[in-house]
Amino acid sequence: MPIIDYDTPVGKLRMRLGDISDLPFLPDSVYLGVYNDCGKNLNKAVVQCGSMILGQLSYKTHRRMNQLEVFGNEAFKQFKEFLILTVKNPSFMDLSPIPLSTSAELNPLIQFQQDWNKNFTNGTESQQLAFNATLSPNLGGVYE
Repeated sequence: MPIIDYDTPVGKLRMRLGDISDLPFLPDSVYLGVYNDCGKNLNKAVVQCGSMILGQLSYKTHRRMNQLEVFGNEAFKQFKEFLILTVKNPSFMDLSPIPLSTSAELNPLIQFQQDWNKNFTNGTESQQLAFNATLSPNLGGVYE
């Protein structure tokens, strides 16, 4: 497996798309060209390169050699599912579209993101409150 430099845009694109095998789907020049075409926006480049990889996987569906028969549409389905989860899932924070606004109110998508992180990634808020209630205000330890 080749060593991937995550500090470069090509390395970041490869890691986000899982294109890290010895025989990659796309060469480095394609990743770099798409990255530059997308105005150096990594998220747009991930979507565009992902659709290119899907295109490659779409025609590699069935092979037959003598008695061995392989149906390879699973790779297409799994990569398509991976792309859908990567682009549409709000837990992948930097891929979620957030409309710009000049109002001082907090955007509902940002509020959802903050609530999600507070309540579901670090334990629920009620669990934290219950734990805090067991602590002694003077000693800082748990009541016994």
